[in-house]
Amino acid sequence: MAKVELIIDGNKKVFRKSKLTLGNLRQQAKYEEKIQSIDEGFYELQKLIRDNKELIKKSEVIEEKMNATEDEEELETLQNELDALEETEEFKKMESEVNQLKERTSEKQVDTDEMYDDFAELLVTVFDNQFTIDQVFDGLEVEGSLVETYNKIFSDGNSTGKPATKKKATATKAKAQAK
Repeated sequence: MAKVELIIDGNKKVFRKSKLTLGNLRQQAKYEEKIQSIDEGFYELQKLIRDNKELIKKSEVIEEKMNATEDEEELETLQNELDALEETEEFKKMESEVNQLKERTSEKQVDTDEMYDDFAELLVTVFDNQFTIDQVFDGLEVEGSLVETYNKIFSDGNSTGKPATKKKATATKAKAQAK
């Protein structure tokens, strides 16, 4: 049900928990709510970027040209082009959507330090205080994001440490028919 690998005193130690208590599941659910609020804003931002990909690309191209040029006249021309782009209805709509998203996510956003503290506390509690919060901070190797690490530790798959059972491959050869 849950498996975590920590490096403690230079040694990799694996802690497993095959069954979680109701209290553990409750803490896990509270933490998942926090994760979902972060994910929600992230996915909305990705959608917003995809929907406005062409507009963002035009803006980036102009800005790259501005950074590459030293000619004052060309710089002024590019600035006017960028200003004109920013004055379009499409660009204003995109800015408005970005600002609305910022407001919604900032209300839900949990301090990242608090997220890490809560995660370490969750791990210590779930694994019955077999290690300390400091050992989690010092010994847990995070690959990717905190959400990915959380999912890896609490995956529903084969995370109990038991080797996966593999079926032997059976090869059947069809005899070629003689013509």
